[in-house]
Amino acid sequence: MLTGMRPGEVCKMHSCDLEVSVSVWIYRPASHKTQHFGHAREVYLGPQAVPVND
Repeated sequence: MLTGMRPGEVCKMHSCDLEVSVSVWIYRPASHKTQHFGHAREVYLGPQAVPVND
């Protein structure tokens, strides 16, 4: 709900598609529905969307 992603997109997430070196994580899926048009897909995951592991 905090990302604007569809449930299927969330289920297909892989750790290799995440850039976690910045404070806001960036998810770039390997494939998406508009890639054949040359569009990039980036989803920004802010502090509320990133799980906290304590």
